Amino acid sequence: MTMSIFDFFKRKRSSVKQPDASEETCKQTSVASPSTEPTSISNSAANDQEVEINIAKPQEVSTSSEQDSVVNSETSEQEATIEFEYEHNGSTLKYTVIGEHECAVTGYNTIQSHLVIPEEVQFEGNILKVVNISESAFSYCKELTSIVIPDSVTEIGEEAFCNCNGLSSIVIPDSVTEIGEEVFYGCGSLTSIVIPDSVTKIGESAFWYCAELTSIVIPDSVTEIGDYAFENCFDLTSIVIPDSVTKIGYLAFRNCVSLKNIYSKIKKPFALFDYCFVEDNYELSGYVFLSSELTLYVPVGTLKSYKEQEGWRNFWRIVEDPCLG
Repeated sequence: MTMSIFDFFKRKRSSVKQPDASEETCKQTSVASPSTEPTSISNSAANDQEVEINIAKPQEVSTSSEQDSVVNSETSEQEATIEFEYEHNGSTLKYTVIGEHECAVTGYNTIQSHLVIPEEVQFEGNILKVVNISESAFSYCKELTSIVIPDSVTEIGEEAFCNCNGLSSIVIPDSVTEIGEEVFYGCGSLTSIVIPDSVTKIGESAFWYCAELTSIVIPDSVTEIGDYAFENCFDLTSIVIPDSVTKIGYLAFRNCVSLKNIYSKIKKPFALFDYCFVEDNYELSGYVFLSSELTLYVPVGTLKSYKEQEGWRNFWRIVEDPCLG
């Protein structure tokens, strides 16, 4: 008998029931002393098939509810994965069903250099919306040069495009709220990227070693820039930091040696790590502050605050800019 994915999830929800009093009594009386031989515990799964879990040489006596929890947990994990492939515009991507009408991109079989991820795919006659790009889905994919992510995607997993060395451009939709850890780590050919207003956090090492990235505008929605976020972005020449940012992580802009202009819209500067804007100095076996040619532009009336605040006061040149408010 063929089961649709909708029946699958309905059966999954209905398969868990609360035991009645007679069942609970029976379970309690079934607890035995630990033996030296492996004990077999069985439970009826959603597909009406028996699942056996062997627990070898238990050290302690578990209650019946604990034993049921182990069985149900293992059964749920076995039920929870439905994988399939779908071809679109010459690329065959791998997907996992994560809801009755939703799925996640988990990898690829064949791929075009210009990848357009579809907003919807078909599986067993059903339409599923693509809402997630899973962890490491395209990591080390050397064929990729550009990507278009649909508006349906709300989450991009860690290392999703890690070390895609040929990737030069990407469009991130307004539906994405966070750029996770190491998402574009090592994308050495990435020259430009537009971060949408929906993003609130740029994760740790998100753009680490994006060596050819020349400029970045961080939108007003972002509140946190993670540790090492733009470390080793050697060609980065300018940054715009919005007033919404309340945290800039450790070594966030380390070795951004081409930086000439930083435009900070922050009206009440917070303390920075001393090593946010530094470069390696091998003679000193440590770090030194970025070039004296670097200028920090700040809102009118905030110059004194920046010069007194930890981290910001390390800048050689701080200038008030009327355009920053």
